[in-house]
Amino acid sequence: MKQPTLYMFAACPFCQRVLDFCVMHSIDLEIKDVRENEDFREELIVLWGKKQVPFLSDEDAWVQMYESWDIITYLEEKYLG
Repeated sequence: MKQPTLYMFAACPFCQRVLDFCVMHSIDLEIKDVRENEDFREELIVLWGKKQVPFLSDEDAWVQMYESWDIITYLEEKYLG
């Protein structure tokens, strides 16, 4: 089973909200910082059509989403529910 991937950048408060939730609940994600790695930014645009973050991709469940509260709700249901 592959971990969900979170595309984000450190200065984004919405990204930080998701990261804080994951730390608080010991949820492991693959983190791809689009500001530190241009390849991640290009990957985000090519695969999902825009560079908006946060963006969560859970390939095992065929789930992709952008909004921080939607991401948190999804992770809560998947890992804590």
